[in-house]
Parts: sequence; C-alpha cells; structure tokens
Amino acid sequence: MTIELDADRAAALSALAELYHATPERMVASWARYHIDRLRSGLTPDTMPSGWQPDSAADAARLRLPDGVADRCPAASLDAVAAADAALGHGLGEQLRALYAVCDGFLMPDGIRVYGVEDIAERNATFDVASAAPGFVLFADDSGGRGFLLDPRAPGSAVYTSVLRDLDPGDFEIVAGDLASWIGLLTTGETRS
Repeated sequence: MTIELDADRAAALSALAELYHATPERMVASWARYHIDRLRSGLTPDTMPSGWQPDSAADAARLRLPDGVADRCPAASLDAVAAADAALGHGLGEQLRALYAVCDGFLMPDGIRVYGVEDIAERNATFDVASAAPGFVLFADDSGGRGFLLDPRAPGSAVYTSVLRDLDPGDFEIVAGDLASWIGLLTTGETRS
C-alpha cells in the first residue's frame, strides 16, 4: 500500500516521527491499526481529531522521551490500547494514546512509573479514580504515594499530581501544562512536588 502526502503533511509526519523516536512508517502503521481496531470492535472513529502541531525546535526538544527510555520501551499493542481505552470511563485520551503508540510505560531511576497499557485500568480501579476523581485518568505514580493524572476529555490536558489515598480534584496540583511537558520534566526530576 502506498500513501501519498502533500509536502506539508509529509514534513509534519517526519517531525512527529522524530519527536517520538519512530519512523514515519511506524507512526502511520500505528495510527492505522488503532483506527481499524476501533472500527472492527464496533467503536466509532475518534470524534475530536488531535489539534497538536509541532511549532518549533523547542517543542521538538521538550517532547522527547527521557534518554534510554525509547530504546527499552516498545509500543503497546493496539489491541491492548483499545481494551484500556474501552475499560476507562472516558478513555485514555489523545495524549496517552499517542504515548502508548511509541512506548508502553516505563520506570525512571527516581521511582516514577508510567503505567503500561495492561496496568492502567487496574491501577485506576485500585484507587477508585472513577468515583474519587470522575473524568480523570491515573497514568503514573512516584512509588511513594503520589499519583499523576490527566483529563482525557480535554485535548492537551494539564498533568496533575495528588496523594493516592485522597484523590480529590479540588486538591490536585498542576505539575505540567500537558503530558509532553511532564515527560520532558522527568529528566530533571522536577515532577515531584
């Protein structure tokens, strides 16, 4: 199969592939599998397309996975992503789906763990996120009692932190403007509050 793109879209695809340490072919294949799997399982295509556009070299630099993570972190299977998306009340959201398209969770040396797609629904059930913080998805923790959450209904949602024993959205603290910014902070250790 051959897909022809105009020059602007080809350049944007190349930029995205570079940001996520993937080839353009892998990115297209991942997106195609995701949408085909959604259609085959009876789900409708995403109703809100991604509004994210790379707009500078600074954005490209801040969206990179921490050193060494991309090398040891394979993409999640699309079946697993679709299952997690369906298991969570508001789905994973575009930011987490984009992350899982290139990396299926990881553990940083400081103990911050981004849950793999196979674990995210279980972690949300364990901490009763649907009742305690309706609309949010717990996607990581610091191995010390703090969790990291985002709102999958809002494209480009901020990343919040909270103690896991009391997930009251009124007490959430914003630690990054979006998931890409938060991932960029992982190398500096600034994700802890």
